[in-house]
Amino acid sequence: NGQFSVYFLSSHVPKEMDLSGKSNEEKWRFMKESFHPFLELTHNWGTEKDEAFSYHNGNDEPRGFGHTGFLVDDLEETCVLLQRENVRFKKLPHEGSMRGIAFAYDADGYWVELIQRGVTFL
Repeated sequence: NGQFSVYFLSSHVPKEMDLSGKSNEEKWRFMKESFHPFLELTHNWGTEKDEAFSYHNGNDEPRGFGHTGFLVDDLEETCVLLQRENVRFKKLPHEGSMRGIAFAYDADGYWVELIQRGVTFL
């Protein structure tokens, strides 16, 4: 049907920039002028009403696209805040052999990697 919604996500919005109550034009200007990266997600309408529609999350076999990742300034604090909002985790920072990362599940079961800014795996 050609209808869609676009969402922009960022892991960093300065505290002094409260976007609530701002016009779409003001929000768009802030995003275009920001030094920090934004992830664009586009939802093409229609499949949510299609009973036969299915998709593969990329983490199950056969594996495909696996996950997105975000750098965060404070990984522990970010995980606590997300847990307070009932976000489920595949891996918390203290679990497993790799420190400095966590994997949360989004609402559809996709993995979202959270990476402590400045961590190195080399």
